[in-house]
Amino acid sequence: MRIYPIFLPGTGCRTECIYCDQKKTSPRPSSQTLKEIRKEIKTFFVASELRVGAQLAFFGGTFTGLDPDFQEALLQTATEAMAEGGIRPSIRISTHPSLVDSTSLDLLRQFPVDVIELGIQSFDSKALKLTNRGYDSDLARTACRSVKDAGFELIIQLMPGLPGSSLGGDLASAKAAVSLRPAGVRLYPLCVVRGTALHKWVREGRYSPMSLEQGISLTSRMLEIVAEAGVPVLRVGLAEQPGLAEQIVGGPHHPAFGDLVWIDLVVRRILGLCEDGIKLLGVTERAISLIRGHGQRGQKMLTHGAPQLELEFTVSPGRMTRPLGSLVLGKYSLSFDEDLVLLDVVDRSGGTEMEP
Repeated sequence: MRIYPIFLPGTGCRTECIYCDQKKTSPRPSSQTLKEIRKEIKTFFVASELRVGAQLAFFGGTFTGLDPDFQEALLQTATEAMAEGGIRPSIRISTHPSLVDSTSLDLLRQFPVDVIELGIQSFDSKALKLTNRGYDSDLARTACRSVKDAGFELIIQLMPGLPGSSLGGDLASAKAAVSLRPAGVRLYPLCVVRGTALHKWVREGRYSPMSLEQGISLTSRMLEIVAEAGVPVLRVGLAEQPGLAEQIVGGPHHPAFGDLVWIDLVVRRILGLCEDGIKLLGVTERAISLIRGHGQRGQKMLTHGAPQLELEFTVSPGRMTRPLGSLVLGKYSLSFDEDLVLLDVVDRSGGTEMEP
């Protein structure tokens, strides 16, 4: 699915989270007046050659916190623009769990809104209170259930590494998320944005952000929980855009963070196969970049974790025997034969879904 995002950073928000400055982290802040937003939407959908599988998304703020008349105007504009462009109207919105109720959901049902993303961030009430989220774990679960009961697809956004959180708490949040059977999950490890209240906490010694390695390790374990549950992972890490790095003053930020996390998970699983007796790692040419990983990370992990393993980064046609079994890890599938020789690693997503 191709998602075309309209970013409304900070609009509709009723609380000020200590870590947030969406005007600095939104990939492409959109204009704030209805007239300009209407022009942006219509320009894209009327001129676009894309006709199948397109969806417009309102991101960056608290959509259901906007004035109801403004919500209706935005949704009506999006619906009309997509129809004029010959596209079946489909909309997703992002909002705050405390602003999900029967009234807001009834309004959304009047339009072709298919997906609601909830910025849950954590199911740990202590972490939610410290970050001034304005709700607790019970309300977070209630909001998720309300979205699904109203007939919308639910996407849960999680933010590991919040003040007051712990390894156990973040892993428990991942388990809580998949137990609600969402249509997808996003994982955004906490990064410290310049000028936020959290930045002040860091300077005062009240909070220590995760290192890159800590962020990769924690997020990889959460990703494993989500992937094993069969829940799609739509994004790992902040969407990179010009100027973002200058605004991040702490935390696990890296332009290829998502790739590093997926590599960590896949290689850890391969190392688990090594414990079961695998002696030769044979991978097809198309999988070389994945296994080696950004900065040779995957290859270094394999060399360190399984020094007895023979690395063979090409597979000859004669070795491609019929797979005995496979191991599916979210968007990746690993297949191996009766000798526990890894035959292939395939990106199952096919690069068809574009997520901001």
